[in-house]
Amino acid sequence: MPSSFDLNAFQLENAAFEIRYPMALLLWDRSGQLWTECQKKWPELVALHAEPAKTVFRANKNELACELATARIIARFPERPLKEFSEQGPEFLNMVCKHLEVDSLARIGLRLIFFRAHESAEKAAATLLEGNLVRIPVGQYFKATKEPTLPEYAIQFNGNALQTTVRIRAETRRVDFDPPPGPGFDKFVSIHEEQHGIVVDVDHAAIGTMSLKQVLLREWLAQALHVLRRDLVSFLEK
Repeated sequence: MPSSFDLNAFQLENAAFEIRYPMALLLWDRSGQLWTECQKKWPELVALHAEPAKTVFRANKNELACELATARIIARFPERPLKEFSEQGPEFLNMVCKHLEVDSLARIGLRLIFFRAHESAEKAAATLLEGNLVRIPVGQYFKATKEPTLPEYAIQFNGNALQTTVRIRAETRRVDFDPPPGPGFDKFVSIHEEQHGIVVDVDHAAIGTMSLKQVLLREWLAQALHVLRRDLVSFLEK
């Protein structure tokens, strides 16, 4: 694709680091211990959601969640190169494994979602189609009188207990965003508008039963970020 489609020109909207594990019923007994340790580490911890099978808190700008069979950290509109996310994520997930006595994982996943706005749906579609990721036959089809819009490309790679899915699509969406109160969000402004643009959505995961003794979450995340930064370029250049 042309240089105007450089991933560096996209805003990183969402970064999520997640682990899945066999059902951990100790969540009902140890939830208070888990979040007490989190509060000691991150005193600004704020509760967002609390019920027996799911608890969600915010620490700094990141959302931390723990459920019976999964735990995750989500960073919304994070600053690159994701230094805070890369430090806090593995630390939180290791706390979860310690308190819930998780000794094996079924999945470790990293998902990144990028977005770049365009002035119209037609412009977003044309930019994506210039990359030749989607083949559009020449001629008129389905009695259409305008150029096609909202093209989407998706592909999955599998191998060595790894699975990566790349999705690139033109998208029109209604954006309604009000920043939450509190320190760190003062630079954000409310947004209520319709946006057109291109989304790059990549989900990279290790799958299959993994012993926690053999997996270092901090190293796994660092390697995953490196691989995605390196290989996504191949989809975004002509």
